[in-house]
Amino acid sequence: MSNIIDLKKGLNIPIGGAAALEAKKTIVPDVVAIKPTDFKGFSPRLLVKEGDKVLAGSPVLADKQHPDILVTSPVSGTVSEVVRGEKRKLLAVLVKADGSNE
Repeated sequence: MSNIIDLKKGLNIPIGGAAALEAKKTIVPDVVAIKPTDFKGFSPRLLVKEGDKVLAGSPVLADKQHPDILVTSPVSGTVSEVVRGEKRKLLAVLVKADGSNE
């Protein structure tokens, strides 16, 4: 059975000043590495090849046991290299950014 906690009073922390109105520019690296080892319990299946063009948000890896779980590319660009280790274990997928981020 779940307990519902109702807070009657809160804590106001006085912070001086106002929020900045300008947005910070992000720095996009030239090459981005997507590493399957960053995801615990994820057995990767490669969906792209070297030389393929990818858009930001397009799938790059899928899980073998659960194909609906995808890892997407954070940047638009070209897959420059697929790094494999011992026994052809997938270590990283390198994407060379083209700067458009479509």
